[in-house]
Amino acid sequence: MATMTKAQLRTIADEMFKAWSDHDVQAILDHLTDDVVYIDPGLEEPARGKAAVRAHLEDTFSSFPDLALVEEDYQLFTGEDPSTAMTTWTLKATMTGSALETGIPATGKAVTLSGTNLIRFEDGLIREYVLIYDSLYLLQQLGVMPKSDGLGFKAIVLADVLVGRAEGMAGKAMQRIRR
Repeated sequence: MATMTKAQLRTIADEMFKAWSDHDVQAILDHLTDDVVYIDPGLEEPARGKAAVRAHLEDTFSSFPDLALVEEDYQLFTGEDPSTAMTTWTLKATMTGSALETGIPATGKAVTLSGTNLIRFEDGLIREYVLIYDSLYLLQQLGVMPKSDGLGFKAIVLADVLVGRAEGMAGKAMQRIRR
């Protein structure tokens, strides 16, 4: 594995920022290994490989056609490990298209979201791309989840707890029946 310099990490991070800002899926893919692992809290499972990442990016840019990264909030951090970098970002977007991957219909709502990317490199390409952001806050901004301080959210949490308890009780009852 070739060691990357901080200047090379900066160049790739800056090119990725520009590609995201321009919604240039191919430019993003050009920086990824063929077997890249792309982890996003909005995905049920990591996207593995360029084809899966392409589908995810196309869905994202279709759902949020005005997605824009805020340049002032973009920063790159590098440490001792020359194969790893982190970036911070803020995006602003309006969901005017349906998200096919999640099944969320277009809401027409504007969102502002900040996050971090953990990027791991191999031979000058990104082999792992991890997005870290508050997906609950995103869903709340989109209006598909109630605010966490409201009664609706508390009801959802309580229902989830009760379902968990009911499943546990059902499992115990099934064990007793089998005896």
